[in-house]
Amino acid sequence: GTIIDYGSLIWLTLQRAKSAREAISTMIELCERHGYASAMEGFSITDGNEVWYMELLGRGDFGTGVLYVALRIPEGYVAAHANQARIREFLPCDDPDWCR
Repeated sequence: GTIIDYGSLIWLTLQRAKSAREAISTMIELCERHGYASAMEGFSITDGNEVWYMELLGRGDFGTGVLYVALRIPEGYVAAHANQARIREFLPCDDPDWCR
């Protein structure tokens, strides 16, 4: 089957999503259906109203799907990321306004 790479995932998401939250849902749905061809990537996602940081990890030889975490960046804060995972631990989150 088709496995989506980083660039294609961005392109497909931009075509479908109108908000940062919708982009996160779209990315998850596409990767769950088709798989994700990357060891780990981080994405900064914004829609002008809120900012999210999302990390995706492909399942490799374990089939389609994706492991992910997305956290909303609070207003007034800055997040920087490059070349490694930034979300190293998180508690279970019951509030979709702040995490997925």
